Order: sequence, then C-alpha cells, then structure tokens
Amino acid sequence: MDDFQHVMKVAFNNKQVRHYPPAADARTRSGVIFPEHRPKFDINFSSHTTIFTIGSCFARNIEEALLKKSVVMPTRRFVVPKDE
Repeated sequence: MDDFQHVMKVAFNNKQVRHYPPAADARTRSGVIFPEHRPKFDINFSSHTTIFTIGSCFARNIEEALLKKSVVMPTRRFVVPKDE
C-alpha cells in the first residue's frame, strides 16, 4: 500500500473526526473548541536540531515557538535584499 492509500485509509477509519464535540467535551470551553494534539513520535529538540519552515503566518507562529527550543531555523536567517 502506498503512502497516499495508507493516509486515506487511516483518515476514513477515524470516525472521531466526523463529530462535533459536545459541550461536555474537555476541549470545549465557553463555546470554543480548543484542539488537542498527541503526537505518536518524540522530538528531542537541541541546538543541533534544524527545522525548515515555509508558509505564511501559521509558519511564523510555529517558528516563534521553536525559537524558544533553540533549534536552528534557516528561514529566520534569510533576508530579502532591499532591491527585490
């Protein structure tokens, strides 16, 4: 099974993502849903960890959080020349 087929099978079988959380759900507070993420892998950040981000404001927010972990961020060192 290729990666695409595997991802589609996992997504299709995940019935939880198809239901809006009820008000009693721990992720729901004051009518707002707060996402919850539990990665199934460990990332041990260090000053030798390099992470490349690309995108708009979402990627910039991720960068801000990663800077606190002292990772190497090549995209934060890139500066567009003034003549461009």
